[in-house]
Amino acid sequence: QALSWVCAMINGAASAASGAEYQKDADFFCEHVLTDEFWDQTWEKKWHKLNLTRDDGNIFVDVGVDHMLESVFRAPQRNVKLFRADENAGSNTTPLHAYTDGYSIVINQVERTNKRLYNFCRALGDKYFYHVFAVAYLTPPGRQAVSAHTDDQEVFICQSWGTKKWYLYPDASLPMRIYSEEMVGKEGAIPEHLLGQPTEVILQPGDVMYLPRGMPHKAAVPEDATVPSLHFTITVPSSDFGFGVLMAYQLQSMLTSTNLTAASDKFCRTACTRKAFEGDTSKLQEELQAATAELAKGVSLKSIQANFEGRMARQNESRHKEVEFLMEKDLPPFPRELSKVRLVPGVTIRSVQGVNVIFARDDQTLDTHVAPTATDLVGQLSAIPKVAKSFTCLDPFERMCVFFIFNRMKVVQILPPGDDPDWS
Repeated sequence: QALSWVCAMINGAASAASGAEYQKDADFFCEHVLTDEFWDQTWEKKWHKLNLTRDDGNIFVDVGVDHMLESVFRAPQRNVKLFRADENAGSNTTPLHAYTDGYSIVINQVERTNKRLYNFCRALGDKYFYHVFAVAYLTPPGRQAVSAHTDDQEVFICQSWGTKKWYLYPDASLPMRIYSEEMVGKEGAIPEHLLGQPTEVILQPGDVMYLPRGMPHKAAVPEDATVPSLHFTITVPSSDFGFGVLMAYQLQSMLTSTNLTAASDKFCRTACTRKAFEGDTSKLQEELQAATAELAKGVSLKSIQANFEGRMARQNESRHKEVEFLMEKDLPPFPRELSKVRLVPGVTIRSVQGVNVIFARDDQTLDTHVAPTATDLVGQLSAIPKVAKSFTCLDPFERMCVFFIFNRMKVVQILPPGDDPDWS
């Protein structure tokens, strides 16, 4: 079933999946996406979109709100980024507060928060790429996270919720197969004359799009959208895998692991100062050429492969340890879709005027505001517990954000399913 791996990793089947199923997920992706034709005509060359519908067995659209919330809370703080039209939300807010203000939630290395996704990435790395990771992008309706830019990675964009409109610039006057230092658009706009005319691509739930590194792109949720967009990028850090980079790593490792001649070893260990380039430098040039020739003799495809695979094994082992740590992490209380929600006993809603809400308890009041899209949600709160997902709200993630924020404000109780209503 096409791309069933993505939903199974995030929904309830994740905890029950066996190692064989993880391998089956990756094998299926390789069979249907990473075909011989893809490797020959597409990889590192051009963008490509696959349309895999529910009729193909794709259950990608069933990714759950609860599991996105869990990833937000399980992920290390350093991996959660908040963007709105290139603006960073900073550190004085939480992801759920920022989302209600129109910020996108970006979770880097999201596979470390979900065992099935982690095992999928690991299996894909074992088969082709050595190391693969994933990033989640959750964007509110009508919003955009960042402007046109280039990335130093190959990515497979897997659309889960809603619709996202992409602008690709395949004819841009910019290099492909870039190194990390050659990325543009991250710290300043790319000049329009370098981009050329965009190709517009719409991604809907179940779609998968491959983008090669170096291709400028940007994306936004359509302005008339009423639901958020969620997509995952399955990411291959290909700029780090370029043979030029691997040669540099190999040469660096050889400085201490290879038995160089005394003369070459002395040259390589000699500090470079401005004085070194003054006067006659012919002797220095001879020493450089001799050391370069000696090092070059030790560089081979086999030595590069061994050095690279050793580094990747250490990196993958480090990731595995962090996954084990994060999966054991105690999470703070947060609402789930089957939680029951009610006003804290004694709390009432005095008024809802536009986006302004006034809560009251005895002779005290609490003024706050909500997004315009959440005012109807507030009006549904009462002293009677209701299942969270039964509250009417076009954006199911915003609904849980509002409940989380109100719970922190101590005006709403979150009750686990089936628990006594007096639990708080």
